[in-house]
Amino acid sequence: MKKTLLLLFILIGIVSCYEGSDEAELIKVTPGGCATEKGGSLRSDQIPGDTVTCSLKGDTLTLYAGFMGNCCDEYSVKGEAISGCVTVTITTTTPGMCDCICYFTYTFVFQGINNQWSYEVMINDKLFSGTVEN
Repeated sequence: MKKTLLLLFILIGIVSCYEGSDEAELIKVTPGGCATEKGGSLRSDQIPGDTVTCSLKGDTLTLYAGFMGNCCDEYSVKGEAISGCVTVTITTTTPGMCDCICYFTYTFVFQGINNQWSYEVMINDKLFSGTVEN
């Protein structure tokens, strides 16, 4: 009986260590574009489309999100990494009333990620998703 309990505790310890190795965290969010240049605008020939890119170096994942919005919009951003999925949410908190369009960018850096993970980026109601690849 004691050997069975000891074996059970060892197995629980191994499983706990394995689960801990999948822990990941958001370490940095960097705003760019109009997120840093309030009231800036782009000419129509400079306007890129909505973009999400993903790059993995070692265990560090960088997600870049770029999107069009009213020059005076304000956004809240949230990022988390849980159970093999990185989730980023960018939501308009204060709609702008300016007469211009601007390209906002945010770069999210997560640590503790590998190529077994997937990602989802929600910009207001638009979803971008994929798998993390080297």
